[in-house]
Amino acid sequence: MDRFTTETDAFNSLYAVHTEQLRILSRSLKDAIYGKLMVTAEKGKPVYFRVTHENGKYKRKRITGREQIIYKLANKQYRTELKRRKEHNNKIFAGIAQRLLPEDPSSVMAALPKGFDKLDYSRVIDPNARRPDWPNPSRDPYVFPERARLTLEDETPEEWAAALYCENTKELRNKTHRSRRGICCRSKGEAMLLDLADDMGLRYRYDSTVLIDGREISPDLIIAREDGKLIYVEHHGWIDRESNDRWFLFKLDLYASIGILQGYNLLVTFDRSDTSCDTELIRRQLENIMTQPL
Repeated sequence: MDRFTTETDAFNSLYAVHTEQLRILSRSLKDAIYGKLMVTAEKGKPVYFRVTHENGKYKRKRITGREQIIYKLANKQYRTELKRRKEHNNKIFAGIAQRLLPEDPSSVMAALPKGFDKLDYSRVIDPNARRPDWPNPSRDPYVFPERARLTLEDETPEEWAAALYCENTKELRNKTHRSRRGICCRSKGEAMLLDLADDMGLRYRYDSTVLIDGREISPDLIIAREDGKLIYVEHHGWIDRESNDRWFLFKLDLYASIGILQGYNLLVTFDRSDTSCDTELIRRQLENIMTQPL
């Protein structure tokens, strides 16, 4: 758990996991064996019956010795009781979740007096923090898009990251989320990516416009490795999924045409269906692609 993960985040994550477990458990019970297990005793030994409800009447059939059926029925009743308990606990979780105040930096900053939003988020959170010199986007019409490339040429990763680059300005009105450092992003997932990149000390460009075969395209992140190799990162969200999928597949084809390949120098990350992200998984993916041989 990193230093910006809060108890609220941990609780909401637990609640989401618990809700998903309940959904899976409820679905599995629909396919469970029919009937219930009844256990009695004869001469001090257990006797097992399968109880069913047919034509408005309960019937029982002796199944002593038929271990597979006995244990399937017992497992069904175990899962039924587990489901009852999870439903009970989920109602309690839901009540708590509704009363919790979000503790993420963006929410806390939004509650502060007017004018605080002009300050650097990272320095409000940690006054001793040193803001990196990147990313350094420009909306100047005379800062033109560069061609997409696989490696740096005559500059160091630090020089490349701090240099002006052409920002994608087509979706500025959709950049309603902020990373901890105050960079405006299109989604929580993109803000999370920037937070991870900052936590890891990576040199990157966010939402820069590059050219592939004369076509403008904007990777969510381009990261420079220590060896000068460039890593492209695309975060695939769930908003307007159908059109998003078509554009995403088109971008993959464009990348592949110049040697930017998924699993090699292209990392694709995803939102969960509830729009949350598995930050630890993405952190491990970033760590792996930053160190693997290219």
